[in-house]
Amino acid sequence: MQKTKAGFKRLIDIICRWDFRPEDIQGVPWDALNEQLGESDAAGDMEDTWYDEPDAGWTATPISLPIPIHRLAKSPGVQEYHFPPFHHRSIVAILKEKMNNADEFQHFHLEPYELRWQKGDTASVRVHGELYTSPAFLEAHEEIQALPRAPGCTLQRVVVGLMYASDCTHLTSFGSAYLWPLYVFRERIEV
Repeated sequence: MQKTKAGFKRLIDIICRWDFRPEDIQGVPWDALNEQLGESDAAGDMEDTWYDEPDAGWTATPISLPIPIHRLAKSPGVQEYHFPPFHHRSIVAILKEKMNNADEFQHFHLEPYELRWQKGDTASVRVHGELYTSPAFLEAHEEIQALPRAPGCTLQRVVVGLMYASDCTHLTSFGSAYLWPLYVFRERIEV
């Protein structure tokens, strides 16, 4: 009774797509799900607090993008679209948090080394695998050690290896919403 014509058309568009599979939504407790979503929204729980941690270094940046709208649309031309604030952290804030966490920091690998393998009396072979055994990591470590020390500084000088990755993430069970998150990995050794 509360469905609009436009909403009904969107529903028809979804279920008529080639990649829609009815078995994906069979057995979903829709009433319980709607009730749970309604309770969360009413209680104000919908707002995540992962970026609200004290001293975590999160920054909220509002983003606006000019979006071209087709000339035959009701409001053609370039329209400014305002996104919710984008929450992000600096690399330095991430490193400070991880290095101050004793449980996690004990597994970080800060001293590079050259990994070699040898079978019997044959010459050893360089093994490439982890970032902290790479030639670039070794060179950066040597470069930092060769720098003159600040007067009175006795802190250990290390290179912290960071690796970046991104992949496509499908945001909905059906539809065409995608996201490409950027992952930052700290080089660490598991024990």
